[in-house]
Amino acid sequence: TVTPATTLSIAGNTYLDSNIITYSSSTASTLTFSYQKSATSTIPQLVNAFSIGTTTAVGNAPIFSIDGANGRVGIGTAGPTKLLHLSQKAASADVGLLIENTGSPNANAAIGFKNTVGEYWIGLKGNTGDVFSISDGTDLTGSSIRFLINSTGDIAIGADASPDARLEIVASGATDLLNLSSAAANDGNLLTVTSTGNVGIGTTSPYAKLSVVRPIVAEYFHATSTTATSTFAGGFTA
Repeated sequence: TVTPATTLSIAGNTYLDSNIITYSSSTASTLTFSYQKSATSTIPQLVNAFSIGTTTAVGNAPIFSIDGANGRVGIGTAGPTKLLHLSQKAASADVGLLIENTGSPNANAAIGFKNTVGEYWIGLKGNTGDVFSISDGTDLTGSSIRFLINSTGDIAIGADASPDARLEIVASGATDLLNLSSAAANDGNLLTVTSTGNVGIGTTSPYAKLSVVRPIVAEYFHATSTTATSTFAGGFTA
């Protein structure tokens, strides 16, 4: 080029055959890579094909590594085993992933999981304060909320954005509120609470507010109705 834009300007392809390329400045506190147009970078199909670290000394894990052979990215490791692998070897340091939204207070900070049949989101709902939610949908919307914990520790299971107790379960349609089972196939055979509020002990289909199958032992029974009659099928033992 006859019009160099800076101290060294190269017009055309450039090949550098070097083990280490060092960028430094005696005056600038920071260095910047600037692409003036759309650019595509290629790396070889090798594990740890491209990495960024604080030292080139052997045995030190890079800060960032790309596995060109398997299409994986490692942070703190040169051999990622998943698409994104975070590793921390320092004994006094934690390893974690922080997702932060510092913009609008109505914006969510969340992470999504999606496959060919469904989608779930987990995170903080921006429009409801300090609320952690799990949603079955495309975002943390109210009708698709499946689990929620607010800032005071109250938990809601079901579509309820404001639980009124330490644990509130909201039934959807004919879904039972609670099942305690002796085995996976025995849905609610020990205890069932239906969406209508009926409680069954030993039965999965309670027909009254309390339905019990098998013997009951109690110190006494107290009936408050002045008009109701009582029937004990199979006899009564005092």
